Amino acid sequence: MEIKNAKFITSITGNQPFPGKGLPELAVSGKSNVGKSTFINCMCNNHKLARTSQEPGKTRVINIFDCGVFHLVDLPGYGYAKVSGAMQRSWGAMMEGYLSGSQELLHVFQLVDLRHEPTEDDIMMINYMRHYDVPFTIVATKADKLSRSQRFSNIARICRTLGVQPWEVIPFSGVDRTGRDIVLDRIDKILDGEDLRDPAVAQRMGKKPKTEEETAADEAKKAETMAPAPVQPVKEPQPAAKPKAEAKPVSKQAPKQIKKESSTIKKTTAKLQPKESRNNDKKSAKPAGKITTSSPSKKNTAKGQDKKYVSKKTTPAGKPNSRKK
Repeated sequence: MEIKNAKFITSITGNQPFPGKGLPELAVSGKSNVGKSTFINCMCNNHKLARTSQEPGKTRVINIFDCGVFHLVDLPGYGYAKVSGAMQRSWGAMMEGYLSGSQELLHVFQLVDLRHEPTEDDIMMINYMRHYDVPFTIVATKADKLSRSQRFSNIARICRTLGVQPWEVIPFSGVDRTGRDIVLDRIDKILDGEDLRDPAVAQRMGKKPKTEEETAADEAKKAETMAPAPVQPVKEPQPAAKPKAEAKPVSKQAPKQIKKESSTIKKTTAKLQPKESRNNDKKSAKPAGKITTSSPSKKNTAKGQDKKYVSKKTTPAGKPNSRKK
């Protein structure tokens, strides 16, 4: 829910008729200088809607603001010491007449300062709303001035003093907008008739309390709206087929180029060889029929002789050729 185009209607001094009366009413209550005007401006998203003042106790009447589907009611601040006792009693009678007599009042946002312990006036206001069966929510203002650990400890102190649960206290700040979304969600539930489940609240407002079937139907509708949409399976993109590479035509000049490249490789390797290796290659390249050296016999090698075996030339008659000395 989002409040748009809120505007000021009028000021009253009690439960009086005013233009547009008949819509649901949500009231804002709290002591002087607790930040009611800042809360209203932040919730309505208009910083010039409610007048803020450094001097507390300026709100001495009940101001009505039109928020479209409901009326936001700004009650006078209480607990200002500089105001006379007669003025404080008149404010008390004004607030009592409105809270007990307005049948359009659905809920009260009770503001307390998160930095300090609730005062006796705050406790009296909470007891008063409990006595008249007025539903309320605790809003702890000026949360931006405390750390998170300090917020938790101070919320626990507020719960002990006012007799509420921690989830019933909303930390709020008009500076960094802490808790604004939570309050808007709370307003949405209130307008849906969440508080009418209590028979005492419904009787005070002159309406019939919701039956179990109606509450079950409301919860079913909320579950349908809050249920996530069904997730459709995502088809994985298939990789595109690669085009076949066309075979390049072989030219007729290819074999000639291969022969030229092989001849150039041989020439370059021959140039890189040293001269000695070239000579050795030439010597080893003699024909096999001109080799005259014979290998050593098996007998001589077996005896361990290292001398070379030289073949003796014989004459045709088989006699050895003797030389004259």
